[in-house]
Amino acid sequence: MDEGSVSAGFFHALFEDAPLGKLVLDLGLHIVKGNSQIAILLKRKKTEILGLPLTALIEPDDLQTHAAWLESLRDPESLPEPASLRLRHEAGPLWCLLRPARIVSQESDAPVILLIVEDISQSRDESRQWQQERRHLQLLNELLLKGLVQDIRPAETAQEALSLIINNLSVLRGEMFILRQQKLSVLALAGYVESDLTKRQTQVEQRFQQAAVQHVLESGKGLTVPDVNCQDYWLPIPDLDDEICSVAMLPLMANKRIIGVMSLLSDEANYFTEERLPWLTAVAATVATSLNNANLIFQIRRGRERLQQLTGRIVRAQEEERRRVSRALHDETGQAMITLQLCLDGIRSELADENPLQEKLAEANRLLVETSAMLGRMAHSLCPPELASLGLNAALESLCEEYARHVPYAISYIGSSQVEDLPEDLGISFYRCLQESLTNITKHSQATQVQVTLRASEDEIILTITDNGHGFPLVQLLEEEVNSVTLGILGMKERFESHKGHVDIQSSPDGTTLIAQAPRPNTDA
Repeated sequence: MDEGSVSAGFFHALFEDAPLGKLVLDLGLHIVKGNSQIAILLKRKKTEILGLPLTALIEPDDLQTHAAWLESLRDPESLPEPASLRLRHEAGPLWCLLRPARIVSQESDAPVILLIVEDISQSRDESRQWQQERRHLQLLNELLLKGLVQDIRPAETAQEALSLIINNLSVLRGEMFILRQQKLSVLALAGYVESDLTKRQTQVEQRFQQAAVQHVLESGKGLTVPDVNCQDYWLPIPDLDDEICSVAMLPLMANKRIIGVMSLLSDEANYFTEERLPWLTAVAATVATSLNNANLIFQIRRGRERLQQLTGRIVRAQEEERRRVSRALHDETGQAMITLQLCLDGIRSELADENPLQEKLAEANRLLVETSAMLGRMAHSLCPPELASLGLNAALESLCEEYARHVPYAISYIGSSQVEDLPEDLGISFYRCLQESLTNITKHSQATQVQVTLRASEDEIILTITDNGHGFPLVQLLEEEVNSVTLGILGMKERFESHKGHVDIQSSPDGTTLIAQAPRPNTDA
């Protein structure tokens, strides 16, 4: 209301009959008038509050936080914004919104302050409840996200979930028990002193025999104990549960079967009530989903690790077999070919030059030389000697030169001298990758140019192979039936995954680029 005089009738209508509580204060902030609604609001007679300072109606804590606001009410030039504070009430502090206005007293024509007092306790309770529900939803969301996006062990997932629950609820401690082969074991504990965990875990295991835990396991339904002193369903463990006042026991359900039990312990009496059970059950279900996801991810990861170990053993066995065959071709078969050639030469020398067998022996000798050369190339391909004697860079360059002599496309090679200290199995993987790629290019790409680049840094080695052929639909190819190309690509990928690296292939109608990357092994380890 604007500052100024008003008629007595109009003032009565605005003041006495108003639906909200109203107070009139002098500039000393003493109450000079109050309407019926303020008396109802405060549950006090109007005569009891007349003459009291406004501060007598305000909770002491709010007097300190709103001291500046109260002082600004005395300023005749301006009025402060409305303020929310607590008034004294027989049932406890009452949240009210105080809106000040300046008017002129009918009795003295002096300026006075009109305070409109509105009870906002219900709206604050609703807001607080909404905020609590919002925090609950955020908690559920965080619990679910942890199970979906994190690649950690189930025990670590359980530990993080319990810590998250403790930080967001009035929970002092949390315990999670997992069911394996019809037996419970402790999966995670939270809220206990780290140095006491081993001792506490032994104590917590006594919980397995409690009726509350057995009830949850048998029924698959949660239960709450609002006050541990008023029941015999949950018995406190001496020297462990001395501070506990309220308990919730919740089933961990995944895929319609119980996988464990979660125990939440609060030092606040009547915190875990029957009304909270549906929401607590939802929390437990979310935790169970996260645990199940973490277990699946862990099993997949462990399976991949085993597959990589198996792949590594297979690759090593293949390379060992290739070395054995290469030695056999070079030593035994090569020696036999030399002996055979000497025999043919001996036979030719004993025959007259005009003997018709001379021409046939010459043809046999030519075929023998070609076969010996072919066997030599096979032995070299199976186990390139340059890799062991000169290193990866020289071996790759030699391989490019060898292919260039027999293929209809040009090959250029840019190498790196910083790869001479690589482990043998990693060097072999890069060599086989280039070998397989050049074979595929020769058979399928119709390329005219191939660029091979080997780069090395302190952290990684990268081999890049680019051709200008017609490319191929990689995804479609890998989805089709297994053939030599798909086996080769999958073999390359598995090789480099065993080195914690990877193989990326990008193909288009203008050509294909293959990038094989592996981290440089730590030679200091």
